[in-house]
Amino acid sequence: MLKLIIGNRAYSSWSMRGWLAVKQSNEEFEEYVVPMFDADWEKRREGDEFAPSLGKVPIMWDGECVVWDSLAIIEFLADRYGGDLYWPADESARGMARSMAAEMHSGFANLRRELPMNVRKSFAPREISEPVREEIDRILQLWAQARARFGGTAMALRDLADNVQA
Repeated sequence: MLKLIIGNRAYSSWSMRGWLAVKQSNEEFEEYVVPMFDADWEKRREGDEFAPSLGKVPIMWDGECVVWDSLAIIEFLADRYGGDLYWPADESARGMARSMAAEMHSGFANLRRELPMNVRKSFAPREISEPVREEIDRILQLWAQARARFGGTAMALRDLADNVQA
């Protein structure tokens, strides 16, 4: 049975992505949510279950096989259960989707820093810095391009971009 070690899905987009990937497989799995950054965090992340990820989550164990990083988990599961569960069937669409996922996974540092994830709370509108605005615009451009090429009209995304608070 798969074992998935994650942080809190409400606050960790990386943990949420790993969890969603394993759920998408329809495979039964054990889920371990570890409190992060409490007084015991440094000791906990030195445990064998975190090796060799340097104490980062998510981590998926499949017997003796350990896979860390949400994109690596998605690729591992796509190999096992079929890529169509995770990626578009069309080769060009799949290439674009993988490129978008990689950019979103590793980029957008300003957005992550200034607008951290918390799905349990609603926030009042606030001023968005220019670097964050540029990253939001980039995300909207990516989605508009993908929809224009592979999913039909991008009008809904353009409308959304016009309504994002400046």
